[in-house]
Amino acid sequence: LTYFQLALRNKEENGNCTQAEMQNIARILLSQNKYTEAKTLYQQILQNAKMPSLLRAHTCQALGLTHVRLNEHGDAIKCYEQALSLFFEYYGKENKEFIIFYNDIGYSFSQNKQYEEAIVYYEKAKALEKEPEKVFIIMNNIGETHYKAEKFEEAKEVFEKNLAFLKQEGPSESEYPEAYEYCKKQIKLC
Repeated sequence: LTYFQLALRNKEENGNCTQAEMQNIARILLSQNKYTEAKTLYQQILQNAKMPSLLRAHTCQALGLTHVRLNEHGDAIKCYEQALSLFFEYYGKENKEFIIFYNDIGYSFSQNKQYEEAIVYYEKAKALEKEPEKVFIIMNNIGETHYKAEKFEEAKEVFEKNLAFLKQEGPSESEYPEAYEYCKKQIKLC
């Protein structure tokens, strides 16, 4: 990594650093938990006005993740929403690519104690998701968010629905006992 950072600095000083090189180094920094350095580099990358909108969207998403890792959830939400806007601009309508953005925004809102907003985004993710295992996880996120908001009846209702969904759509209890146990435990907590 140090080699890449030195090479990047050298290329920047000579004025011939490519977008791809900067993206690669930022990804390495992020993967090595060097969030402050990654954040700085992603912000620098986004200053390039000529960047294609899809690449800008993915860069905003990566910057949002960096903010999450630094517990800067308000900034993460802004980055994710900017990425989402660019995705709408690029694709023209919602598709499965939006699911991760909706989940990420929901998570950041939840961490920021903006529970109603979190649930709105989790519901959007659930509406697009087709895989039962992932729907189950999203529904758990919704239930957990209601629980954090101290809306225990709503949380219980979501966990009960999720347990029924699991019985109907998911693997059997003998195949995935942890999932069944989790729902049952959450229902009792509520």
